[in-house]
Amino acid sequence: MRVTLRARVRNPAKFEFYDDSNKAIGVLDAQEVREVNPINDEDRFKFAMVTDNLTACEDLFKCGYENLEKLPFYLPKEFVDTLGELVIAAHKKKIPFKPSQKMLRALYREAERLRAQLRIEGEEVSGILKYKEIFKLEEDPKVQDLKGSPAAKIIAALLKLEGPFFDQFNEIAASNYGKTNHSVKVHRLQGYARGLDEPSNWTCAVALEVLNKNKVNVFKLGIDAAVIKEIWLKSNKQESEAKFSALFAKER
Repeated sequence: MRVTLRARVRNPAKFEFYDDSNKAIGVLDAQEVREVNPINDEDRFKFAMVTDNLTACEDLFKCGYENLEKLPFYLPKEFVDTLGELVIAAHKKKIPFKPSQKMLRALYREAERLRAQLRIEGEEVSGILKYKEIFKLEEDPKVQDLKGSPAAKIIAALLKLEGPFFDQFNEIAASNYGKTNHSVKVHRLQGYARGLDEPSNWTCAVALEVLNKNKVNVFKLGIDAAVIKEIWLKSNKQESEAKFSALFAKER
C-alpha cells in the first residue's frame, strides 16, 4: 500500500491511500477516514493501522499531518498476521480497535522515564516536557505502585545513609550474595527509590543488611515485618528463619 500526503495551502493536509496496482482505496482528511473503493482484507488491515496511527498523532500532539515524520519499526510476521486477523474480525463486527494512542502514550512514558534517569546523570533533555500537558497523562499506574512499594521504601532509606554505604552495599552483595559482577550504580538506586523501576529481590536484601549494619531499624520503615522477612528469605533460601531473627534481632 502506498500513502501520499497532499499538503494544501488554504486547506488542511490530507492523506491518500493506493493499493499495489495504484488504485485509490481511501482518504484521510481532517480526521475523516473514507474508503473510496472496495478494499481486500490485507489492504484494510494496513489502511486501518496507518489511519489509526495518523489520527492518534493529531489527537495527542495537536499537530498537522504535514508535520509528521515516519519512524518505522518491525514486528514478527506471525504477530502481524494475527494482528491483521484481529483487525479484520473487529471491522466485520464493528468493534473499534485503536492501538496507536496506547502505544504513543506508552512510548511517551518510557521517554519521560529515560529523561528522568538522564537528569540524574547530569544530562538535561527538556524538549519532551512540553508534551506533558498535551498528553494529559496520568502517572503510569506501575510507577505509582512502585513509589509506595516496600522495595522503594527500603532503597529510599538506604540512600539517606551517610558515609560509605555504597561501598558496603557492593561488599555485602559480593560476599553474601555472590554478585561480584553486578555492581549497582547510585543513579540506579535513585531510580528505584523514585519508583522508576523495580529492584531485584537480592538488591533489597542487600539494602536491608546495609541498613542493619548502620543501625537503622528496618522495622520502622513503614513496612510490615512479615514482608521484610519474606524479602530477605527469598534471597537467602539456604538460611533459616532463625538466622534472620538473629541478624535483625536488635532492630525489634
